[in-house]
Parts: sequence; C-alpha cells; structure tokens
Amino acid sequence: MNLWVRRSGLILLSALTFFSCEEELSTVGLPPENDLGIFFVDVPLNDKVSQVWVDNIYSRGTGSMLVGSYEDEYFGHIEARSFTELTLPAENPGKNFSGTATLDSLVIETRIRGIYGSNVKNTLNKIEVYQLTDTIPVKDQAYTIASSQALGSKLAEGEFYIYPDSLGLKFSDTGRDKDMDALDSAYWEKFFDSNGEYIYKNSYRINDAFALDFFSKIKNQDQAFANDTTFDAYFKGLAFVPSTGNSAILTYGVPDTRMVLYYSETDSQGNTTQEALVMGLSQTIYYNNIQPNKNIGWSGSHFDDLTEFYDPYITNTDLAYVQSGTNLLMKIDLSSIQQFADTVDSPVIQKAELVLSNVVDAGGNTPPPANMVYYLTSMDSLMNENYRVGTISNNARTAVQQVAYNSEDNEIRNDITIALQGLLYEENFNQLILAPVRLANNTFLPTASSVNRLVVNKDNMHLRFYYSIPEKN
Repeated sequence: MNLWVRRSGLILLSALTFFSCEEELSTVGLPPENDLGIFFVDVPLNDKVSQVWVDNIYSRGTGSMLVGSYEDEYFGHIEARSFTELTLPAENPGKNFSGTATLDSLVIETRIRGIYGSNVKNTLNKIEVYQLTDTIPVKDQAYTIASSQALGSKLAEGEFYIYPDSLGLKFSDTGRDKDMDALDSAYWEKFFDSNGEYIYKNSYRINDAFALDFFSKIKNQDQAFANDTTFDAYFKGLAFVPSTGNSAILTYGVPDTRMVLYYSETDSQGNTTQEALVMGLSQTIYYNNIQPNKNIGWSGSHFDDLTEFYDPYITNTDLAYVQSGTNLLMKIDLSSIQQFADTVDSPVIQKAELVLSNVVDAGGNTPPPANMVYYLTSMDSLMNENYRVGTISNNARTAVQQVAYNSEDNEIRNDITIALQGLLYEENFNQLILAPVRLANNTFLPTASSVNRLVVNKDNMHLRFYYSIPEKN
C-alpha cells in the first residue's frame, strides 16, 4: 500500500463525536495503532492530476457580454469579444420627432458588472466598436467561443482606466442620505439603481458622420426604420473588440447595454428640451468569442504546447489549473481507488473529503469560478470527447456535486463520502473532472460568461477519508 502516505487507527473518541460535522479531518491527531478497525488515509493527488481542454463551448445568450483582454501570469493572453444585434424600440420611431429635432449625439452606453484581470487599476484599456457586415443568424446555428463575425466600419472607440472599488458600491456606503435633500435625491437617482448599487457606466460616442446619417434616416421616416426586418437589413449589429495592451476582461450587463440617440426639440415658446431614443440589445441574439479557442491557441501560458482537446495533458509545473470560458478543466485519476479496494477486505467509507488548500492568487480581481462541479468519466469516454459521463455526489452519481470555494479559508473542501464508497467498486468511471459551469434552467452547463480561473499547487490537493472493515461472522 505504498500509494498511501498515512494509514493509522482512530483515536479513542466515540464514533458519534468523531464523525460530527464539527470535526475537521485535517485537525484530527491519530495514534499509530488501535483495535477499533477504523482507519484514516490521506492520499496526495499531486501525481494524479492533469489538464483536459474542452472545445465547442456554447456562448450565445449566456446572460453576460465579455469584452477586453489581459495577460495572465499562468494562462497567458486572454481575450474576449462580443457580437450583438440591436432592437428597434418602435416601428417608424421618427414619426414622434418634431420638425425642430436636431441631433445631439449617438452613444453606446454600457454598465460594467464585472472586472477580471491583473493590474487593472494602472493600465489604460481601449475598446473599439464596429458595425457587423452581416446579421447574426440564429436558425440552425450553434455559436461557440470560437465563433466570429466579419467587421464592417468602426463606429466608436473608448479609452479608460478601471476603478474596481466602484464596482458593486452601495449608496449606503457613501455616507450620504438619499432623502436628506433634493440634491442628494437627484444624485441618487442618476448614479444608483433601485437596489442602491452604483451604476458603473462606460460610454462610446459614435462618429459624427454615421450618427448624422442615422438620425436623418429616423427623422425622415426612412424605410430602414419601418420595422424590425428592414432595421436588421440596414443595421446588422455591433462588435465590441479590445485593442492590445489592455488589463481586464469586462462583463457588461446585457439589459443595461444600449445605443441611445440624444436629440433636442424646441417648442413654440422657444424652450429646448433633450429627448432620447433608446435601442436596446437583443436578449438572445448575441454571443461571446473567447480566446484561446480551437482557432487561436495558448500564448504566454504555462501550457502553450497544449493543442489537443480531451487528451489529458500533464504540465511541467507543480500547479493545476481550471478556467471558465476557455474551458480548461482539471482531471484527477482515481483509478488507484480500485487498487485500494483490492488490497483491503470490503472497506466501508465512513467519511471522505476532497481538499484543495491554499488556492494560488485568488484575491483581488482574479477569483476562482463562481460555480464548479465534479464529473466522473473514463479514459475511453475522453477519447470519445465525453467528459461528463456521470456526476459525483454525496447522494447519487446522477446528481451534481457543486464545488464551493471558501474565500475565508482560501480552500475548496467537499464531502464525497457516499460517492467514494461507490468509486471503490466502480469499474469504468474513475476519472474525476473539475469543471466550471453556469446554471441555466436548473441545469449545469459549460460557461462562456466569465474567464475566472483556479490555480492550486498539486502538493495542496488531497483525498482524505476514514474507512472501517466490517467483521465477518
């Protein structure tokens, strides 16, 4: 049993106390021998870890637009582009314009919902916005992170610094009372939403030539704005593309991103008021392109020579990795569990945990994926491009075991007691996959709505469990 670092007997505590949820496996001190027949095993996983890269991650309608790029210390160059269509607010909206209407500006307004990257406070970011040459067809089309669109003319560009402290800022944290006076009330309504959260805006002003033509067509009730079909034929959609040298991937809220035509009208008394015509983003016809993908490989990463999908890859570092968006997964080989079952007479797992401690560089603006799960697969299944044959759970192999990252302890710790008991006698599915996911219609799916990553030292990965050997009559 040389594959186990430690096998020793149970301390003289009652079983009820010993297996209570308050007892942590990592803090139990055990004497070398006892006669109770309950044993503790700590299995280092450092030589059982590899990477699996999975392609064809669907990226349309994920709930978030990803735009930007940055250089990651471990993953190299990470980039995200977003392609979207606009919606016409009403048929022939120019019929509501007066003859005095004049153009003020045409602007793309976004709300930043998330920031991911390194050195985000000190690096200038630049995003360019293009018109698409073709619409985004949705019938019989499956958009993945490798999908892309041809770009037409550039409509706008913006340069800005990122201020992470403003993201998620609550009005209650500003020290002001929104009901204190009229000024505070107006300030609150302009900069904070109904939940009291700061509206972190980022705007792109569209060039004057295009804006004037766009405005004139609306005002003159051009056929291009007669209905959704003619509007789509005229305005194919938008592409958000990062320039080089950026420091972050931005998450834009889809309902909060829109193109706004600001114009002024003058009444018969000579009073001028500013009006706005809002064209929102389609809630379904948009998708994210995330690099690396099957068309653009890894660059500047710890695994630049990783090119084969579904083929287990062992890095030459002492680290293991997971990333959303690119769908770089972690694989743990648990085939040795069967070897253990063969050498121990009918073991019964009393308590088991998977522990990933001291997650690397998990603070600031590079936290791990918000949602992860364990899947069971086999080497044969991976060869057939299937990494989700079964799911590992504390209740049944057909249910999902969601992985929770504890930021306070900076670790991942999951109870897999019943699942490990099943693995002892599982003939086929003995490869454990750790994968980032998103929740859609109560189903966990591969995610293209973030680029969050997990990095952990292989020496800090352990399978720890207690087992007993039943007495035979």
